[in-house]
Amino acid sequence: MRRDTPRRGWLAAALAVLIAAAAVPAAQTARHPVSGRVLAPTMGVEGAAWLDRPEREREEAPSKAIAALGLKTGDVVADIGAGSGYYTVRLAAAVGPTGHVVATDLQPGMLALIKARVSIDRLAAR
Repeated sequence: MRRDTPRRGWLAAALAVLIAAAAVPAAQTARHPVSGRVLAPTMGVEGAAWLDRPEREREEAPSKAIAALGLKTGDVVADIGAGSGYYTVRLAAAVGPTGHVVATDLQPGMLALIKARVSIDRLAAR
């Protein structure tokens, strides 16, 4: 019985290392389902400019993603993890002046960016 104990411990440790090693490359190579580009990691307010980059439409086709939602004037939609509000203003255009977009983010700095964007774009904020 004592002979099996070290072997079981070694086997469990080896299995844990293999599982962890397999998970790391998978997380690093997550790709956007439309463009195939490598997804960016979670970022802070310092990365907001990257979220708003001009080539995002070409790379990710957000207009196609929003069109696929089939939103109509007056709809209510949530933008969870809204970041800088890139999608928020586009969703607002899709639901029109009688619709509502509820944008939320965990980072107060991102919420401040959304509020500024709403003000600049003259969208009604609540």
